Amino acid sequence: MRVNDRLKKVLNILNISIKELSKSTNIPYRTMQDYIAGKRNISIEAVLKICTQYGIKADYLICGKEPIFESEENKILNKIQMLSDEDKEIILKEIDKRIKYTEEINKMRRELEDIKKMHSEEIKKSESNQ
Repeated sequence: MRVNDRLKKVLNILNISIKELSKSTNIPYRTMQDYIAGKRNISIEAVLKICTQYGIKADYLICGKEPIFESEENKILNKIQMLSDEDKEIILKEIDKRIKYTEEINKMRRELEDIKKMHSEEIKKSESNQ
């Protein structure tokens, strides 16, 4: 399977058109058509744009090495790398807030489970005393 065939496969998996791929990566439509038709060798720059935009592994697109897609963590890291330092700081602060919020929610859930358990034990005691 050649690069253009793998590119077609990715389009099919993502259920997007050549036009959508072209627009989302800022690669001219006609150029994208030529890549997919195998009339033109795909540039490294184009590979990187496509891979970054859709979380595709460059190894897959270039060599056919599976898996096709990056892990969710790598997709996030790739997108973060494209941000300015200021935007990265904002994202990190938001992540910290989310982690703290999640920890608080989990603590409340554990406390609620403890309360339910204690209440359940009290009900059982009460019923056994009657």
